[in-house]
Amino acid sequence: MKKHLPFYCLIASFICILASCAKSPEQKAKDLVEMEIKKQLYIPDSYDLADIKFDSAFAPYDSPEFIEMTQELVQKWLEVEETKESVKQAKASVSIWSGPYSSYFQQNSLDEARADLAEAQEKENKVISEVKVIAEKMKKQMHESPKFIGYKASVSYRAKNNDGNVLMSTVFVVFDKDVEKISCMIDGEDYELYQKMIEELQKENYRESDADD
Repeated sequence: MKKHLPFYCLIASFICILASCAKSPEQKAKDLVEMEIKKQLYIPDSYDLADIKFDSAFAPYDSPEFIEMTQELVQKWLEVEETKESVKQAKASVSIWSGPYSSYFQQNSLDEARADLAEAQEKENKVISEVKVIAEKMKKQMHESPKFIGYKASVSYRAKNNDGNVLMSTVFVVFDKDVEKISCMIDGEDYELYQKMIEELQKENYRESDADD
């Protein structure tokens, strides 16, 4: 047995070396984020990690599909605001060209204004319907039990822009369960919009629950 002792010691040392070389999930996350962000920088070597908040990710809130729906909902809300403005302008045009003493040319302008108003209202109703469909889909998912899907991180970093100035930026990242790949990454401003939209949907859910009671 003693003659095999050096061999077992060698194996034990080898295992210890492998264990020491294994990266932690947080370190793997740092490496993945650095590699991905550097692809988008004017000066990749200027990347400098400032801070990372690493945590477990759970569906539905952290799932890439849910985040994508939230971003789509934000865009649709912007479209709603645009269509509302178009309706407002169209109504103003109808008001301008309306009147009991309208001339032939004024009547043509009035007809065009009314057509524009009808088109604007149709677009507004269409976008509002799309918003409701997405919102209902998201609210339904928000009632589901949390499910572990991997890890997430809020990453702050410094980097130089094309003028050579150092700027601070933040990204929100979702990783798979093994932290081998990035499932989703959005910048800080988009993540703030995402959080605000979630808050509004949660408030809407609470209002609906109170109404049911």
